Amino acid sequence: MTTAIAVILVFGGLIFFHELGHFLVARGLGIGVQTFSLGFGPRLFGWRGKKTDYRVSLMPLGGYVTLVGDQRGADLPEGFTWRESFANRPAHQRLLVILAGAAFNILLAWIIFCAEPLIAGKPLVLPDGTVPHTVELGRIQPGSPAAQAGLEMGDLVLAVDGVPVTHIDQVPRAIAAAGGNKVVLTFERRGERLERTATPVLDESTETPAYRIGVHLQAVPQMAPVGFFEAMRLGSGATVSAAGFIAHALGQLFSGKESVKSLGGPILIAQEIGNATAKNLKSLFILMALLSVNLGLLNLLPIPILDGGHALFLIIEMIARRPLPEGVRAATSYAGLFFLIAVMLLATYNDILRLIS
Repeated sequence: MTTAIAVILVFGGLIFFHELGHFLVARGLGIGVQTFSLGFGPRLFGWRGKKTDYRVSLMPLGGYVTLVGDQRGADLPEGFTWRESFANRPAHQRLLVILAGAAFNILLAWIIFCAEPLIAGKPLVLPDGTVPHTVELGRIQPGSPAAQAGLEMGDLVLAVDGVPVTHIDQVPRAIAAAGGNKVVLTFERRGERLERTATPVLDESTETPAYRIGVHLQAVPQMAPVGFFEAMRLGSGATVSAAGFIAHALGQLFSGKESVKSLGGPILIAQEIGNATAKNLKSLFILMALLSVNLGLLNLLPIPILDGGHALFLIIEMIARRPLPEGVRAATSYAGLFFLIAVMLLATYNDILRLIS
């Protein structure tokens, strides 16, 4: 249930910000907006502004903004004038409205990436260049001694058999040294100090068999506070890095250097949201920022039906000084729709294979 709520909130937040971009730029240019909906399907609740219907609809994983006169020759809703028609605006204004959705997704990621160091700080670097850290439990292998002992992802390891942990390498060394004997792990979970006992088992799946309890360890650096402008700098760098990483991954995929088997769909995303939720809020928001950058860049791909495809049509219109023929727009839009459906089916197929493998 927690994961389901987190998935709805994350997807809802990403789409809300995307549509908010379209809405604010359209209204700023004086273009009429008939509907601003969070979700698809029947209207659940909302309020009606002077001209716009702000609503929450039944299916939460989506949303849309209905611009007045988004198609040439379309009848205008009651109360709107031809000056508020999207189709009657210059191509450069329509282009700004189209690009605003992706821009607001990048903006959301930047806000999160800036807020993270402002709240949590940045890694503390000592004069000798080392970074002091705490040891955090990552993924717990199902059925492992750690899982049987009740350890959870996100627990901070404080000591093993009473010996304080100051470095990540201490934990596997202490567990290996115990052989098959029980070890007592002291850890912190949500501010509470706890102890659990686990019995290591011999793992012979590697070249060097060793006793393990089935946990992945993560070194979490100690943090130093940062000021507002430093947080803005760090957040900007993180946003650029995330965009570069995603753009590179897309380039590898479209060039054939990366297998389409690596594509992930909604099931994989939901799993990652669930893992981040189980860990902590920081992990969830960082994942949300990465997904927001991903959504923004994907929407800019020059594929008809996506914002990038509409933007391409408008750029051609600005160069040729006339819109593309309606038949060309319709045909390419259908092709783009079929392509996206095929990609989504492939990604979902990959997700299912990961689940059963």
